[in-house]
Amino acid sequence: MTRPFEVVIEFEKNVAKHHRPERMERQSRTETVWACSRAQARRITQGRFGAPAKTVTPLWTDSEAAEVNRMALEASEDINDSEGLEETTFE
Repeated sequence: MTRPFEVVIEFEKNVAKHHRPERMERQSRTETVWACSRAQARRITQGRFGAPAKTVTPLWTDSEAAEVNRMALEASEDINDSEGLEETTFE
């Protein structure tokens, strides 16, 4: 089950105007990445943004993640219960 992680990345960006010598500034940005673990969130961040993650913070606690898992399981059981309905075929 994936859950959201807040990831902070830092990178250098050229902030000079066109046709001027480069002027690099260190910038940081916060992004949200959905992953199964912190390690996977780091890999996704490196691949998606091309910069290593400085910090990775889970946005859900373990109890919140367990609640979401329980709700997803109940929803899938409801879908399985409704399979007894007549199927409509299109020709």
